[in-house]
Amino acid sequence: MERFEGINVVAVDDDAEFLFTFKKTLELFFKGVNVITYTVPEEALEELKKQQPHLLFADFVMPNINGEQLIAEYRKFNNDTIIYLQTGKADDHPPKEMLERLNIQGFIDKSKEADETYILLLASMKQAQLVKTVKEQAKIINVQQYEEEFVGRLLVTVTDEMKDQLIVMAGPKMLLEEKANELDNAELKEIVKKWQYSTDKIARMLMALNFKTSYIGNINDLFGVVKTLTLAKSTWQYTETTEPISISNNPKYLVYLLSEIVMYLYENNVSDVEVSAKRNDNGASILINKPFVYSEDIIKKLNNIATFGENISIIIVDNLLEIVIQ
Repeated sequence: MERFEGINVVAVDDDAEFLFTFKKTLELFFKGVNVITYTVPEEALEELKKQQPHLLFADFVMPNINGEQLIAEYRKFNNDTIIYLQTGKADDHPPKEMLERLNIQGFIDKSKEADETYILLLASMKQAQLVKTVKEQAKIINVQQYEEEFVGRLLVTVTDEMKDQLIVMAGPKMLLEEKANELDNAELKEIVKKWQYSTDKIARMLMALNFKTSYIGNINDLFGVVKTLTLAKSTWQYTETTEPISISNNPKYLVYLLSEIVMYLYENNVSDVEVSAKRNDNGASILINKPFVYSEDIIKKLNNIATFGENISIIIVDNLLEIVIQ
């Protein structure tokens, strides 16, 4: 018996008894699937907008909203889900034109024998599994491409700053060696202070440059890395939390997101920006407390980055941007 781990299935039918049996059948023969059922098409459509499944089964004939109408609305915002219409009678077959227009992969006649129905269900599962695999591979490729672009773009800026700091260190180093034994000398103390400051700054830059492997466990760590990576563009203020908020789940994608926002606003001459964080019921949020009309391109880019991670989303209300971490 094949397993279909992680395949999310939604079934919509006004016949509650049929739905109960259908759900049990899928869970019995296709191990690993997650099945959610709805008897009210309107409720199903609202949930489908939030949780888009890999596979959708919809009854062709339902009151108020029939299967065609339900799928037509769903296809307005999702064209990837594998969809099968289900019919209760042999003469209720949907027209071929409708299947093609709404990108419906097939239909299942409920009156057919169990063996024939099983073959169609198995085909639908395999299609959903294939689409899921392709999307996951595409996501991995997108992540790799973005990481290369992101790191390459920042590398020049960070290394130039490191060179400047090395120049600053050269003079104090020579004097430090000459006066190493003059322990109470005020000039020596000042030189040591400059040396320490420069080496500390380089250490922070190196850590930031290697943020993909460095430990970033909370919001304050994140703010420190982003501030260093972007070299504190404009007059941004990062308000650290007194009680650190954990972000151990894919923090590097938060670095990407926040850095992109910093650089985007800086390039658009937006200054005096305050960044803060807060806890919420399901996790935390990072707030960009400066209203700005973000372009469609940057919103698309930020949303794309958010999909790289797990449970990260972008919300913009009244031109205020918020990164939500669940």
